[in-house]
Amino acid sequence: MVFVIIGHLMGLAFPKSWTRAVGIDDHAYHLIATIPGSIAALAVLLGFAGLLYRRLKNRSVFLSTSASDKVMYILLGAALISGSFATFTLQLFDLAGTGGYDYRETISPWLRQLLIFNIEPELMANAPWQFKVHVIAGFTLIAVWPFTRLVHAFSAPVGYTTRPYVLYRSRDERTTPMRSNTAWEPIRSHREQLEGETPSHGA
Repeated sequence: MVFVIIGHLMGLAFPKSWTRAVGIDDHAYHLIATIPGSIAALAVLLGFAGLLYRRLKNRSVFLSTSASDKVMYILLGAALISGSFATFTLQLFDLAGTGGYDYRETISPWLRQLLIFNIEPELMANAPWQFKVHVIAGFTLIAVWPFTRLVHAFSAPVGYTTRPYVLYRSRDERTTPMRSNTAWEPIRSHREQLEGETPSHGA
């Protein structure tokens, strides 16, 4: 996800003139963005599949899954799958052809203008449908982000270094068994109970 986010920032925030100014031509940028981006997309899809498998197969995790979690997984999957599909079909499989779709001519300036409230829909009019679906899925995910578990991505672990240690206790039967915390103790002690249950030698 770190590489995916970096790739989106490079492609959407930095104009084409900036990369050309530092000596990176369009074909070189396409290779730099597409090959690592495809590897990152594949890694994210595998990680997402692992999360879904754990969520569905682990009973305790499945039982703790709320309705907002289910909506979040659907929207997150839609954003990841649509973005990966656009990358694979329009960018990766066209490395030896026309150089793929140049989203820095349309989608990137459209988004930058949108962020400063200068809407230019004509920039997105002729964009491939794969990118349009990815944009819709992405914005929908951002809209529900604060109401799901994804909000924890913005939490700063400030107290992590000073939090108390987590104590783990063994439940191995060969060690001292754990006593249950009851509100009262029986009149007879545990030892007396064992002696009372043990048959005498004359029996």
